[in-house]
Amino acid sequence: MENLDIAKKLESLQQEWIEAKNEESKANIKRLEIEVQILNLIPNDKKKVGEISITRAKTIKWNQEKIEEVIKGHKLEAMFETKIEYKAKKELFDENKNLSALLTKVATKDLEEILEIKDNKPTFSLK
Repeated sequence: MENLDIAKKLESLQQEWIEAKNEESKANIKRLEIEVQILNLIPNDKKKVGEISITRAKTIKWNQEKIEEVIKGHKLEAMFETKIEYKAKKELFDENKNLSALLTKVATKDLEEILEIKDNKPTFSLK
């Protein structure tokens, strides 16, 4: 008798879980649609809308294949014993500095092709 009660309870909990999961999926779709609408209405530098905080970030990475092309193109292979991975220093690209101005000052055509900068999807949170 006890096993039958447990089986019924598990069946009930399974159905409740499925319903909750479906509701969660619908709410997630609605939230994502609202986030797009908010982003379309505010300037890119805005970080708060009421109680909602918006975090915008960039992925900054060096294209290792392009670096290798430049090294080979300038016949610098003898200078490198192992593969070296170059990483951009995060402080160079903080929000207070203009990345294009920095690239204009220090970048050659090679460097602009080597450095890949991609906007990440903004994240929303309540704070």
